[in-house]
Amino acid sequence: MVRYIVRRVFWLGFVLLFVALLTYVIFFVMPPTNPTVNFCGRQPSPRCIAELRHQFGLDRPFYVQYELFVKRIFVGDQYGWPGLASRSRRARRSSPF
Repeated sequence: MVRYIVRRVFWLGFVLLFVALLTYVIFFVMPPTNPTVNFCGRQPSPRCIAELRHQFGLDRPFYVQYELFVKRIFVGDQYGWPGLASRSRRARRSSPF
């Protein structure tokens, strides 16, 4: 019985990490556009794009980005993006960053 439970817990962790990896690939790797451009507005400045790339961790290697994504999901941040849960939609639109 203990072996069965240990095996199930092991597979649960494996499946959760696989689903998180699949989600990360679909939403952050596959889109052809830079996601920071969508957050900066219609005519984004290079400064805004650079700051958001650093804030979102997109200037780091793939495995570090994935680690941050999984960490933010399990901590309770909104969809793995940093700082979006605390700011309202209106505040994000009115702010240049």
